[in-house]
Amino acid sequence: MRDRKEYLKKGLYLPSFMRDFHDQKDLFKTIHQFFDMSKINTNWIDGHIYVIDIFLWFMGMHGYILQKSKADIDFLNLEKTIKQEEEIRDKQLDEFLEITKGMEGK
Repeated sequence: MRDRKEYLKKGLYLPSFMRDFHDQKDLFKTIHQFFDMSKINTNWIDGHIYVIDIFLWFMGMHGYILQKSKADIDFLNLEKTIKQEEEIRDKQLDEFLEITKGMEGK
C-alpha cells in the first residue's frame, strides 16, 4: 500500500498535465480569461489556490481523482485552448508595451 502523504505530495491525484505549478498557472489564467469574470469578485490566483491547494487536495485525501472523460463527445482540446488564450495575453502585453514605449520621456 502506498503512503497517502507521498501520494498527495507528488500530486498523483491530479492529471499529469496539472502536476507542474507553472502548467497549473497557465490553466487558471486561461480559465479566468476564457469566461467573463467581471461579475465574480475573484482572480485566477484565488481560483488556482482554492481548486488545487484545497479542493482537489481534499478530494485526493479521500481517494478521488480528476480525470478526462472517456465519453464519445467532440470535446475542445485543452492544450489548444490554453495556447490560444496565451497568444491573446501575449498580444495584449505587446500592445501595452508598445503604448508605454511611446510615453517615455513625456
